[in-house]
Amino acid sequence: KTEIVAASISLVDASVIIQNQNKSKDSAQRFTALNADIQNFRKVGDVISVDIQQLNTQTNWHDTALTSLAGTYQFSPTQMKLENAVIQTKESVLDVDIRLTYPKGGLKDFVDKVSLNIDLQPSSMGSSDLIKIMPNWKGQFVEIKGTIDGPVYDFTTKGVQIRHQSTTVNFDGKIKNILDEDTRSLEVNLKIDAAENTASIPFTLSAEVSEFLMRLDDFSTDAKVILHNKLWNVKADLITALGRMQSNASFALDSKVSDFSINLTSDDFDIGKLTAVPTIGRTGLGVVVSGNGFDMSNLNAAIEGKLTNFNYREYSYDTLAIEGTINPKFFLGNMHIQDESIIIDLNGQVDYASDMRNFSFNTEIQQLDFKALGWLPNGIDGIFSGSVDLALQGNNIDEMIGDLYIDAGTLITPNQTYSFSSLSAQSRFTNGLRVLNINSDDVATGLLIGNFKPSEMGVLAKNALGGQFKRYKPLPMSPNQHVDFNFNLRGKIASALFGGVVSLDDNTFIKGSIKPSDSLFKLEVRAPSIAVNNTQLSGLSLKID
Repeated sequence: KTEIVAASISLVDASVIIQNQNKSKDSAQRFTALNADIQNFRKVGDVISVDIQQLNTQTNWHDTALTSLAGTYQFSPTQMKLENAVIQTKESVLDVDIRLTYPKGGLKDFVDKVSLNIDLQPSSMGSSDLIKIMPNWKGQFVEIKGTIDGPVYDFTTKGVQIRHQSTTVNFDGKIKNILDEDTRSLEVNLKIDAAENTASIPFTLSAEVSEFLMRLDDFSTDAKVILHNKLWNVKADLITALGRMQSNASFALDSKVSDFSINLTSDDFDIGKLTAVPTIGRTGLGVVVSGNGFDMSNLNAAIEGKLTNFNYREYSYDTLAIEGTINPKFFLGNMHIQDESIIIDLNGQVDYASDMRNFSFNTEIQQLDFKALGWLPNGIDGIFSGSVDLALQGNNIDEMIGDLYIDAGTLITPNQTYSFSSLSAQSRFTNGLRVLNINSDDVATGLLIGNFKPSEMGVLAKNALGGQFKRYKPLPMSPNQHVDFNFNLRGKIASALFGGVVSLDDNTFIKGSIKPSDSLFKLEVRAPSIAVNNTQLSGLSLKID
């Protein structure tokens, strides 16, 4: 065999262009300002080996400068090796062994016939190089190590670890046809540990996503990720400061997420903190969401599942079952609540296609224990049942207008059972004033008219009454509120509310006016008879002005 040997070779300011001229659209790879110090050049037959002491060059790949490359290089008709190599750019240092194995002539069919073996020892990549690969990158440098083995169309990864600040990602698996979007497939085991996750996630996030992850706090997950025929399947066990959750998700991903199915289960998770709803606490859950589209503009999904030990306003409900559909225009569904203190079936729709939301619900209440649930400050000691229909329009309680109808209501107290035939209420805006009209033969009939916010009615009344005293300090509320009211109260509701301690004549009337800004508090009460315990008053007339 012919042997050629050179002790030393130097290249100064050289240029190298590599181009596949068989492909007209193939762009050339250019290496300019190339300098190299090569030792121990040896060619024996078809085998070439050199020791690269130093090599630096400017490339046309994102205008990247290779500041240093050193290692032992060997080439043969069936193998190419770069061992004990250290590759550096301005911000990155890679400590790597690279081996390419192929049959004779196989290099021209690189994807199908060249087998890679890349053994990356603990190395680092800087942010300027990472941005060239991932334009959305906003983090600092990453530490990386791991092994890639096999041909480009079918390789495996082993012991791959990527670390950025306090977030570590480990994965092992098999990837096929990585360069072909139509036939690409993978099966990998993925593990993520993230502390201070919003600070350590190296991608630009929307404010909503950032706030969501901040509430999630530290988390770790073990996942199995499978891609086959453009269908992804992800099984994950998520451990967070809010609880532990298991998920099984499948979705089709082309340019956007299309068909999907997500199954979430947990024995105990703090949904309230996750969703930033302070009245909701921890819950167990088993929920399936399926459909297509993945943002609100084209979402069409069905949701079905069950919440257990659902904590709302410091009360834990045994079971809450939900089922419904959601799309860009409305939510339609039903909910069943089962507990020793409440049994309710609710069916309804929320229409949010327009700027003003529309709500319509009908509810069958089999059992509702106000006192046990703590829904009222001084809870009624009784259990209510009946049918409720509700139709509302508005985005919050102070905007709401609509109708409420209660039919065949029953309240069972320790002393007596009360039956209520019906109650209807309408809320409207007329000439800039809110008008609330209540009509019931068993409860009350009357009107409430004025400029007031329902959410501040309690404060409005306190300020109006307190304003009659010089040292009273008004509670903060929206300005210019006032209300006039006139009601005929029924005796049955008074007896039910006060446990039979108070009884009223059905011809009891109460009316008045409230306007704190003018220190106005007017109240007039007329009752043919009123009894409190064993004290009876007849012909009561009270007037405050």
